[in-house]
Amino acid sequence: MPDANLVHEVEDPPETGGIARIVEIDGEPWWLLRDIVKLRGFPTRITNDVDLLSRIPESEIERVWVVRWGSNQRPSRAWVVSAAGASTAHDVLAARKVITRRRRTGTPSPAWRAAGSPPITNTPETDEESTDV
Repeated sequence: MPDANLVHEVEDPPETGGIARIVEIDGEPWWLLRDIVKLRGFPTRITNDVDLLSRIPESEIERVWVVRWGSNQRPSRAWVVSAAGASTAHDVLAARKVITRRRRTGTPSPAWRAAGSPPITNTPETDEESTDV
């Protein structure tokens, strides 16, 4: 359990393709959830999404104070996750990306196709080939 008043210094946010920033809690690395979300290609506002937060077990997520290293900014609150919590977050975000893509395009993602999901057609079925009169 981290000290509620401790402020962790972090580096500048990662660029796309970077590595999530780390804070140390009780000698263990914890990753900023905001960075994990950003690096997975989602808007950072999802960091506070109830669905995402509720799927990460309480023992794997903490709310801490962070400030950019060497800046004069005020500290802000941020969610951090342990290694197991980061893995859970990746799984939840990967599932969300599949669902989002399916809603937008109307077709299953390649992962769903590989799993044997039937293709979705956007046109109504017709009996044009039926010659029964």
